[in-house]
Amino acid sequence: MPFRELKQVIKLIANEKRAYKYLRSFRWHGKPSCPRCGSSSLLYLSDKRYECRGCCSRFSDFSGTCLAGTKLSPSEILLGIKLFELGLSAREASKQAETFSHHKTSNCGL
Repeated sequence: MPFRELKQVIKLIANEKRAYKYLRSFRWHGKPSCPRCGSSSLLYLSDKRYECRGCCSRFSDFSGTCLAGTKLSPSEILLGIKLFELGLSAREASKQAETFSHHKTSNCGL
């Protein structure tokens, strides 16, 4: 993750749409393509999914990756990656992520 400072990560993960776009940019490196047949002729469906015009398969931005089916938000994923990069243990990273999540939602009035 090309962040030098934790402040940059915090700014990115404060907005779920921005965090999703950032993860998506790493997945496709430009234009999405079908993981089944490789076609880039796709129909974008309204639920963040695609339908391939070549083989008719449906997939999401993270189909076929370790992020497929995860219940974590894009912000949580990026925060976890950064905490891992900083050398925190899984237990400590979990504590830090929980603290961040509580702080983020308490500031939103939830």
